[in-house]
Amino acid sequence: MFHNSSNYGGILQAYALTKVLINHGIEAEQIRYDNFSAFSFSRRLKNKVRKYEAVIKHPEQIKYQRKIRKRVRAVVKASNQLVPHSRKVFKEKNIQKCLTDYSIFITGSDQVWHGEWPAYFLPFVPDGTKKIAYAVSTGKSYLSLSDMEKIKEYVKEYTAISVREADTAAILQKAMPEKIIEFVLDPSLLLDLEDWDAVTSERKVDAPYAFCYFLGSDERPRKVAEKYAEKYKLVLVTIPHMQGKIEKNDIDFGDIQVYDATPQDFLAYIKYAELIFTDSFHATIFSSVFRKQYVVFGRTEHKEMNNRIETLTDIFHTAHRFIDNAGGFSIDYIEKMKKIDYSNDGSSSGGITVSYKTESFERMKEHSIDFLIGSINK
Repeated sequence: MFHNSSNYGGILQAYALTKVLINHGIEAEQIRYDNFSAFSFSRRLKNKVRKYEAVIKHPEQIKYQRKIRKRVRAVVKASNQLVPHSRKVFKEKNIQKCLTDYSIFITGSDQVWHGEWPAYFLPFVPDGTKKIAYAVSTGKSYLSLSDMEKIKEYVKEYTAISVREADTAAILQKAMPEKIIEFVLDPSLLLDLEDWDAVTSERKVDAPYAFCYFLGSDERPRKVAEKYAEKYKLVLVTIPHMQGKIEKNDIDFGDIQVYDATPQDFLAYIKYAELIFTDSFHATIFSSVFRKQYVVFGRTEHKEMNNRIETLTDIFHTAHRFIDNAGGFSIDYIEKMKKIDYSNDGSSSGGITVSYKTESFERMKEHSIDFLIGSINK
């Protein structure tokens, strides 16, 4: 899902996977695949009509659409410079032409097994060519019978399979006892802090600030962030309208609204923030990588996506920073949260040791890298 993506987390995990492989002496690049081409003509037409209808109904939103398009151009340009990728862009009808360029195929992380994109199951790769699934996600906490049947059929010839959510691993393992389904870390957690520092932009905001990165539409986390920033005299920095549509609760939200952030800038906004408010899986990851204080909110409109954040906060021992109930939308609730203690021994009074530098996380990281490299080399 790398090609033409403007999703910061998706781009950065794509970078991480190729970077880890290259660090281990393996030539690797992202295959640029136009996943829009997998949709039927009628589906593509409906998508275009829907966009035009939105403009006609809400002409006042045209200025925001222009800003969003500007962001997409900036993100795509920067990601193409950051992430190794194929020169050619393949479509559903000719994806098999990439077979001559590679000897091993990996279905990377992100929600690649969620939706109508057969190519992410690698059906175009012939039997006998190694196929690996690394940290894939279904984007669901529940898999229907038809979901399971589709997955079982597609992964018959996979050499190795791993997922990034613990509950998904258990579901798939029960459905496919003949396979070994591993639970591994998202690729972005396989790199060290120094690796991410190397690609992070310089500080963008001089004053102390809180950074907000919301993918969902819920107004309550935004209101809490505004009140918190006002109380503690923090500049409120936001990246609005991240789902490709105009989100009414993002209009006028934030003292500084950022529309031109590259993936490297996204990292910088997290790295230098006093506090991060988010409902994003990858924003939570990078808040942990840069050892920041953060509050992560559950998604209300796509609750099935919360399982990946729950898995993440379990790994980091930061479930107390995850809010998924109505009582948590207050400054008082946030102020009573224990701070995340990033010290190695967790010895500071009242602190909570985050697993980012503890033995359990390091073991999981080692296991994940061993699975990835071992699946290629064995």
